[in-house]
Amino acid sequence: MSTNTHTPQEIKDLVKSHTVIPFSAQEITCAEKSLTIQDRYKATDPNKLMETLGIRKNLSKDIFQKPKENWPIIQQALNGISSEKRFGAIVTSNGEIITLVAAPKEATPLDYDKRIDDMMNSLDKAKRDFQNITFMPDDAQVRLNTIARDQIDCGQGDLWKFGTSVDIGYTKQQFNNYFLRLVCTNGMVTQENMAYRLLAKSDAIGTQFINFTSDEAFARSITPRVEALRNNRASFFELASVAEALTEEQQKLFIPEYEFVKRDYNNKGHILSNMSKFRQKFIYTNENLYDVFNRATSLASHHTEELDRSAINALNKAASDMFTKGPNLAFSILDIYNN
Repeated sequence: MSTNTHTPQEIKDLVKSHTVIPFSAQEITCAEKSLTIQDRYKATDPNKLMETLGIRKNLSKDIFQKPKENWPIIQQALNGISSEKRFGAIVTSNGEIITLVAAPKEATPLDYDKRIDDMMNSLDKAKRDFQNITFMPDDAQVRLNTIARDQIDCGQGDLWKFGTSVDIGYTKQQFNNYFLRLVCTNGMVTQENMAYRLLAKSDAIGTQFINFTSDEAFARSITPRVEALRNNRASFFELASVAEALTEEQQKLFIPEYEFVKRDYNNKGHILSNMSKFRQKFIYTNENLYDVFNRATSLASHHTEELDRSAINALNKAASDMFTKGPNLAFSILDIYNN
C-alpha cells in the first residue's frame, strides 16, 4: 500500500497539470526511435501508440530499427486514414504522452476535482476514514485509499481492518477491497482481487462508493480466511514462495525451515526442487501455514533495509496468495510428516 503526505488538493493540482489532446493519424511523425504528435508531444511508449493504430509489435520493431527506410511506408498508410477519425492522448506539461484515451473535442485540462470532492464527502456516510491519495503517472489515474472504522477481532490478539481503494481515471473509476493487518506488528496489507467493480466515469462516484462498501460479505470473510490458515499446514510451494524471494544467506537467517524440509524429503529419496511448481502445491511440510504467512508479512514490513524492492514485492504477493486463495493442500500427493 502506498503511503504519502499528499493532500487531495495537491493531487487535484497535479492532475490539472496534464492536458488531454485530440490528434489524427496524419499528425504522427517518426524521428530516430521515437514518435511525435503535432511536432510537439513525444510518446514515452512508442509501441503502445503503434498498437493503438493497429500496427503489430513485430512490425513496430522493424520500423524503429530503420526508421528512415521504413517509416515513409507507414506514413503513407496513416495518410490514408480519414482525418475525421480522432484519437486522444494525455500529455504532461513537459510535452510527454503518457497514455492514450478517447479523443476529446478539443485540448482540455485533465480534471478530477468533482469526483475527488464527491469521494471525500461520502466517507462519513460510508463509515470510512481517509488513508492516503496518490497520483499514478503511468496512466494518469488517482488512487484514493480508505479504511473502515470498524475492526475485526480474529482471536489471539489478531486484529484486522478492511478498506477500499478507489481508482479515478479519465473515462472510468474502479473500486477494490483490501484487508489491513493491525496487530502482530506486521502492518500487513493484502489486496483482495476478487472484490472489485469497474464503472464508467460518473460524478456520482460517492454514491457508487457507498453502495459498494455497504456489502458486508467482504468483511465477514476475514475470520474464516484467518482460521483456514491457522488450521492447515503449509505446502512446500507456499513455504518456497517465501524462501525463494530471499538470497541463500537470507534464507538461512530468516527461514531455515526451508532447507530443513528439503533435507528431510531428500533423505527419503524425494528431490523437491526437481518437482514442478504444480506438484509442489500438494507436498506437505510440517510448518503451520499461518506461521509461514506471518513470516512473509513480517519480513516484508520490518526488514526493508536488508531486502530489496523485488524481494519485498515477492513476499507481499506470496502472503496475498495464501490469504486470498486459501491453503494449497486440498489433497496430498506426498507427506513424510504424517504420524
